[in-house]
Amino acid sequence: DDAILIAITRDGRVYLGTKEATVEDIGAKVADQLSGRIDKTSYLRVDQRARYEVVMSVIDSLRGSGVDQVGLLTEQSKSAKASSPDTIGDGGGI
Repeated sequence: DDAILIAITRDGRVYLGTKEATVEDIGAKVADQLSGRIDKTSYLRVDQRARYEVVMSVIDSLRGSGVDQVGLLTEQSKSAKASSPDTIGDGGGI
């Protein structure tokens, strides 16, 4: 199964995979993708400049749609990449 990836841009736009969605309908769209899955984990990639309220609204919608775990995807800073090239950023569950 493909991972369910939700992205939030700095200007508050929400994407499910490559398709734009709204905060109001992201939960229903994710619920459709979760139907029939055993693993009900979704991954969230958020621009560091995104508004906290938008991020929390999306997480609330995901929880309401049946998501069991929300993984947060991170990126390493350039200085961290330079000092340890073989490490990668990891996601943490909420």
